[in-house]
Amino acid sequence: MPGMLNYVAHVVENVRTIVAVFAGGFIPRVIEFRSILGFPSLKIDGQGLLPIRVMDDIEVPTYSPYRTILQANQPCFYAFSKALVDRPPDYQPWHFMTGSMGRVDAHQNLQLPASVTDFLDMAESSDGMGPVCIAFGSMTLARSAPFQSRAVAAARQLGRHVIVVDPQGSDGVMSDDPKVLCARSLPYAALFPRCCLIVHHGGAGTLQDSLWAGAPQLIAPVLSWSDQPFWAQALQDRGLGVSLGSGGVAPELEAWSQALSIALDSLKSLRAKAHAVAVSAEEEQGPEMVCDILEEVLLL
Repeated sequence: MPGMLNYVAHVVENVRTIVAVFAGGFIPRVIEFRSILGFPSLKIDGQGLLPIRVMDDIEVPTYSPYRTILQANQPCFYAFSKALVDRPPDYQPWHFMTGSMGRVDAHQNLQLPASVTDFLDMAESSDGMGPVCIAFGSMTLARSAPFQSRAVAAARQLGRHVIVVDPQGSDGVMSDDPKVLCARSLPYAALFPRCCLIVHHGGAGTLQDSLWAGAPQLIAPVLSWSDQPFWAQALQDRGLGVSLGSGGVAPELEAWSQALSIALDSLKSLRAKAHAVAVSAEEEQGPEMVCDILEEVLLL
C-alpha cells in the first residue's frame, strides 16, 4: 500500500491487537503469573493512553521501559529473509528482520511415499532435471479459477513431468496422463530439492520453503490485494525466478507457456542464484534471534 495508508493500517492493527490483548484477559494472566514468581508490576492510567478506553487502569510488567508507553518502541519481528528484501528505510530501530521461522531440520530424514519417489526417479531419468512442481497450497481460487489446470497444461505442452500438490485433490495419477502425479500433501523440504521448478502463488511460506531448497520458482499471484504480487516481484528482481501476472485473474494458457519457457530456459542461472540465496537464508537463525532480543528486553 502507499506509504501513509500502510502506516495508518499498521497503527489500526496495533490498536486492535492492544484491545484484544487486554480485553481478552491475556495481560491480567501474565501479571498474575509474574506476581506468583515475585516479579513487580506497575499500574498506569488507561484513560487517554489509547484511542479508545480499555479499562480504568492498566497493570503492566515493569521489566522494560518499553511497557511504560504500551506499543511505542516495542520489538516488532518481521519473519522474512534479507535475501529477498532489503530492510525498508521506514523501519524503526525496534523493527527486526529475523529471517523466516519454522524450517524443518534437514536432519529429520523426511520421507516421501514410494510412489512419489518412483515418479521423481522417472522424471529425472527422462530429462535429468526432475519434474515441475505445482503447489498452490490453500488457494482454493487457484483451482476454481484455472490457475492450476493451465499451469499443468502448459508444463505438459512443453514436455515436462508434473507433480501437483493439491490438498483438495486425490493421490495418484491425474486423468490418464502418467506424467502428471497428484498428491494431497507432501513434505516440501524433501520434495522441492528434487524438482526443477516450483510453481506457486507467492505465499510467504511456500516461497521460503523454495528458498531453503535452493529451487528456481515461478510465482503466479492468485490474490491481487495480498502480499503475493509483492513477493513475486521481489523474487524476479533478485533473479531467483519468474513472475507471472498480478493476481486476481488467471493467466491465459499462452502466458503460462511463455513464462514456463522463460523459467525452464533459465534454469541454470536461476538455480545458481537460488543455491546462493539458500546458503544465506539458512544462516538466518530466526527463532534464536527473536529469543535473544526478547531476553535482552526482559533484562533491561
